[in-house]
Amino acid sequence: MLQQIDEVTDGLLAVRSTPYGGEVVTVSLRGELDRANVGSAERAIEAVMIQEGIRLVIDLADLEFLDCSGVALLWKVGRHPDAESRVRVIPSDFLGVGKILSLAAVDSRLRIVKDGGN
Repeated sequence: MLQQIDEVTDGLLAVRSTPYGGEVVTVSLRGELDRANVGSAERAIEAVMIQEGIRLVIDLADLEFLDCSGVALLWKVGRHPDAESRVRVIPSDFLGVGKILSLAAVDSRLRIVKDGGN
């Protein structure tokens, strides 16, 4: 069951939260994630993480750029006690973003998947 979809555009970043059936919420980031707009992404992600039992998929497929503030946000999410069981990350289709995620070893904190599944 699809519920309300919320989208916020903050500068060069669009953040879209899409709940599915009360068990999973996908937070999709499109555009450029940097220090100027990381707060929008952080608020959307935290809104899911504070809900007990809700799984989070962070969809970076359309993210074209991220700086160290975006990496720091993902590391922060990865430090959550339930991150391993609750959070999945769909990697960016853009080579530069994927390379930054790899160099920053984000996959050591969060499970990277191709389709939002397990």
